[in-house]
Amino acid sequence: MNVLILNLPDPPGMIINRDFAGGFGSAFQRSNNQLYDVFPPIFDAYAASILEAEGIEVKVLDLREKPIGNVHLADRVAKVMPDVVIGRISLPSLESDLAFLVAVREDFPEALYVGWGSTCKVLPEEVLRRGSLDLVIRTGELDVAILGMIDAFMMENCGEHIRRKANVSFKEGEKIVHNPTDPPDKTLDSIPIPACHLLDMKKYVAVESHYVPGGSDNVTIPFFTVGGSRGCSFNCMYCPYPVIFGPWRGRSPGKIVDEVEYLVDNNNIRAFWFYDQTFSMDVKRSIEICDEIIGRKLNVYWACETRADKMPPVLIKKLRRAGCTRVQLGIETGDPELLSKIGKPRCKLEVFERNIQNLKGEGILTELNFIVGLPGETWRSIFRTAKFIRKVRPDMFSISVVTPYPGTFLYEMADKEGYLLTKDWERYSLSNPVMSLPGFSSRSMKMAKLYLYYQTRLAERVGKILELFKGETL
Repeated sequence: MNVLILNLPDPPGMIINRDFAGGFGSAFQRSNNQLYDVFPPIFDAYAASILEAEGIEVKVLDLREKPIGNVHLADRVAKVMPDVVIGRISLPSLESDLAFLVAVREDFPEALYVGWGSTCKVLPEEVLRRGSLDLVIRTGELDVAILGMIDAFMMENCGEHIRRKANVSFKEGEKIVHNPTDPPDKTLDSIPIPACHLLDMKKYVAVESHYVPGGSDNVTIPFFTVGGSRGCSFNCMYCPYPVIFGPWRGRSPGKIVDEVEYLVDNNNIRAFWFYDQTFSMDVKRSIEICDEIIGRKLNVYWACETRADKMPPVLIKKLRRAGCTRVQLGIETGDPELLSKIGKPRCKLEVFERNIQNLKGEGILTELNFIVGLPGETWRSIFRTAKFIRKVRPDMFSISVVTPYPGTFLYEMADKEGYLLTKDWERYSLSNPVMSLPGFSSRSMKMAKLYLYYQTRLAERVGKILELFKGETL
């Protein structure tokens, strides 16, 4: 029994971060002159470890970073001779992903072809009708579902057994059949140490300045991700996290730091991204994770993503002592009215500002994420966002165009109200508008994104120039 897990190649000229946007994947143009953080296929590595523990032969091929021709691919697949081929289907690379698996199937037609991921969970019928997959696993967590599916495959009359599995959709003639959905794993403590020996660990690097204080923008360092928790319990209307992963669930602090320690000792990894949608959802538990890292004297740099209102001073101090050097916060908008109605209800910008300043006071890099085009957006709210960015002066920030991911309340509303411009999923990438609001058009969204980037950076440059002439008469 041989299982091949493919981390599918990026479309030409693009970089697809498949773990971003709730697992739908974000996309941006590749630049040969820029260094990027290269994220490992962490779900693939967890799933492979689970199969190996059951004595099942498994290989992971990460095909993203270097172009690979069909002949070369066939040679690599032939070494495995897979009975099962599994690939993650991302939204902005949907067509490319499905076409690639069709090409693999032409050379190895006897295998069972399986898709998984957020796209398969929300759009199983479209994935099955557009591609040549035998079935899709309707989950954003491959490690949760893979063993049951493989066990069913190994039984007599495997097709019948697989088609009875929960979280699976498949074609039956022209009909698409959806089996019931299992509730998510609440503990996550069954997640094993990832099968790093199946990956080319030298491939996974991060830009040094993203993790190391004073580090270079032109140097990369070894890097890996760790999954500490999944899901989010806040249910923001535009966010795919609760749609894909459900309510927040966390692993035990000791289990998480066991994984960090293993990667340090066995792979000399010193920089980590905690793949948690809301790292500090449970503040007490987050402090315990920090205490575990401190107590084991692990000399590591790490970053995490969390809510800007769940950053009490006691946690911020612990983060710094434990090696956290960067925190990513979803601010969404600098307009207090839009924030309270749509962005993050019951949150206040004053709290965000205070916590950002506390992070900066501890020397932790602040990375803020903003969205343009939320329902109710106006140029007045954009100007308020610009003012907020200038005021808090984040170390890094990103401006995304609102993307109504299928399955979210925002998508349902946009579809019902006729706001959607397209259902070409490859355009759902956070970069370009796919909807237009009555009071804020798609053109305004593009202009607002450019405005927020350029005016804030221009203000920074002017400020630095004025500092040079401080005390002088101009």
